[in-house]
Amino acid sequence: LPMELSTDFKHQPTSKLTAAIESAIAKIEVADGLGETAAEEIRQRKKVAKDCTEAAAAYKEAFSACTQVLSIDKLAFQADWFKAFYRRNYDALMVKSIFENVMDDVDSVRVWMEALRRGAMGIDLTDLDNPVSPSPSILKLDSFDSAMSKLVSPVPTPKPGPVSIITKPFFTCPEKYTEQELIDGIIEALFFDESERDFIKCDPLVRLLISNEPGHYNFTIITAMGVITEGSKGLELQKAIERIEKERGVVTIRADTGTARSPDYNAAKIEEAVEEAAKLKRPYGLVGYSQGCANEINFESRMLSGTPDQQSALVSPESGLVCRQLLFSAANGSMHGPAAEVKVHQLITMCEDFFKYQQGFFSR
Repeated sequence: LPMELSTDFKHQPTSKLTAAIESAIAKIEVADGLGETAAEEIRQRKKVAKDCTEAAAAYKEAFSACTQVLSIDKLAFQADWFKAFYRRNYDALMVKSIFENVMDDVDSVRVWMEALRRGAMGIDLTDLDNPVSPSPSILKLDSFDSAMSKLVSPVPTPKPGPVSIITKPFFTCPEKYTEQELIDGIIEALFFDESERDFIKCDPLVRLLISNEPGHYNFTIITAMGVITEGSKGLELQKAIERIEKERGVVTIRADTGTARSPDYNAAKIEEAVEEAAKLKRPYGLVGYSQGCANEINFESRMLSGTPDQQSALVSPESGLVCRQLLFSAANGSMHGPAAEVKVHQLITMCEDFFKYQQGFFSR
């Protein structure tokens, strides 16, 4: 614009965005500085995570500043600094969630983490006393129960000599370990890449175990499960769904997707679930599992290229889509379904051709 028409940029959107970005980056740097100090005190066992209130408060201010940036620019996720901080938060919350589940003995998390830990170490669960090569070993079904009982049972009287970490329970008896030892164990079990493990271990955001704010959230979850599902009557993630509704007030709606149905059919069923969610007047997020991820992406594509009402169901500030979670995504492998459907039709045609001849032969 000519200078005479733009002498004051304070109220321009770009000026607000620039100020918000500078504020967010500065607050992240302050929080990281306090976090490093707190993490060092935790390493020296002078404090535990819950005592580091100043660093936790600084990170929460950084979270709020990033939220402000996102409210001004919905594409802020594309900025490198924003993506990096978001990923750190994602990893920290994942570690925090598993830590709480291990401590609270939720479902079978302790047994699952123990198996995951030993699997990551290349240990054959059928013979816990003997390490094997890191190559995958086949666990026979008839020995699975006994292997699991070994995981949760106390270790027998050790043989003479040093006790191997392999035969020593870890997640099945978390009370014997410190908070930070458990965090290290979770990171070792979950993350494959060594450089990524080291980075996450050194991140104070992970060490502080910062939770989401308590209370009920204005949010709805819509789930779409895999290629084999009972749709709206399914029980996938049932206990987790019940917990999140009780603790956070988050309602979950199961899309009535079908077993071995096409992505287009399932996308239409997700759209029906979104229409039901819109009645709650809450923003919603999509949770997909396996082929459900492809179904959800197909649903988004259909809605974005659809009618104004369909587009509004995605972008409405009151009840639109705000996030998605893809669990064990088969978004790139879901063509197996349509391909199998084509082959089945071809097989039926071939069989009919073959048996037509046989029918005529035996009729004579």
